Amino acid sequence: MYRLLISRLKNEKQDKSKLYQLYYEIIIQNKGFSSPEEQMKKISKIAGEMLKKRSNFIEINDGNQELESIVKVFQDRPLGIFVEEFKDNFAFSHQSLQEFILAWSISQEIKTKKYDLLLETPSFDYVGAETYNYLNDLPNVKEELANEIKRLSIIEDFEKSKWNNLTRNLFEAIGMLAVCRNKEDERLEDERLIEIVVNEAQTILNSEHKNKIYVFYKTKYNIVRCLERLHPSSPKPYVCHILDWVKEEMEPDMNRFGAYAIRGFHLSKPTPGYRPSMVFEENGGCDKIRDLEKEVSECLLSIIEELNNKEELSQDADFLRLNCTFALIRWLPHNFTEHNRLLNLLEADNFRDSDNIRKYFETNIFWVLYRRFGKEIPDVFHKKFTIKELKLASSEAEETLKRLIS
Repeated sequence: MYRLLISRLKNEKQDKSKLYQLYYEIIIQNKGFSSPEEQMKKISKIAGEMLKKRSNFIEINDGNQELESIVKVFQDRPLGIFVEEFKDNFAFSHQSLQEFILAWSISQEIKTKKYDLLLETPSFDYVGAETYNYLNDLPNVKEELANEIKRLSIIEDFEKSKWNNLTRNLFEAIGMLAVCRNKEDERLEDERLIEIVVNEAQTILNSEHKNKIYVFYKTKYNIVRCLERLHPSSPKPYVCHILDWVKEEMEPDMNRFGAYAIRGFHLSKPTPGYRPSMVFEENGGCDKIRDLEKEVSECLLSIIEELNNKEELSQDADFLRLNCTFALIRWLPHNFTEHNRLLNLLEADNFRDSDNIRKYFETNIFWVLYRRFGKEIPDVFHKKFTIKELKLASSEAEETLKRLIS
């Protein structure tokens, strides 16, 4: 078996996804199964159950005999897929095996349009960028994702939570993968796909219902997170930016600072956070996408204004308006002159005190202004902020805030 594995791996180009698929196929065939794909689908169910629980473990004594049988078949050492970490609790023998099988499952579902895992959980924010890196290796993935996002407007036969899960997961994936800048022709192709996705995103964000299906706030705040990643100034593909990210080694400046968004990586629940820092790349190109700044920012501002006027908001609604301010840091045109609209945002009084959302919300609006005016933020914003400090900020930014609040 070892010789077979090594010989086949040597014969393959160094494409990580292809290597992992070969690994799975050889392990499965060695167990006597004639259809690796069927067994990989079963293994992906294990990964899916872990994802639903936002955990890297699965307990097999809970009565689910199907999952238990899969784990037991593929736990043999030294090349097992699963390993028992403590009594009756199993994990993938290596994190990368879990990451690849999730990517493989996403790819299979969007190609066949036979959805399972993408319908069952909204927790793909829990997985690392490595999953999307494997997905990026698989053929035609971005084109398929964009096509499926276009189909969301005509899908009517999904139950409410399933449609919302699928929508959230498709936008998460395309936001992680576009735009590749390795080759000029690929960049132009992605620009076309991004334009499609940005327009579909606005359609959903501007709707309370889609085909009579209620759009969750959770779905919307994840779509907004995708929009932020699709702006030309965002590092691309975003998956590579995250994989290359090392704890803030570079000094913060005008193009690198700590803004707040809802984060989920390896967290038991989505939570506001400012790491990794927001990074701007000024050589973005993509003129067609920049031409959408006015309408996208209007969409984002309108969402925040509508939520600010409600008497009471859920946590997910608060998360939506926070992510909208985060996206505005990129999308608000630099020639925007309606300062009163930004002033009015700062006057909102319906925040949930327990979540500190107001503080994070104000911080993001400060960065919206600082990106456009630097230390010369207009005097109309003097004493309009209640925040006292910034995270991952340059000394100039800190001094600018001090001037505003003094």
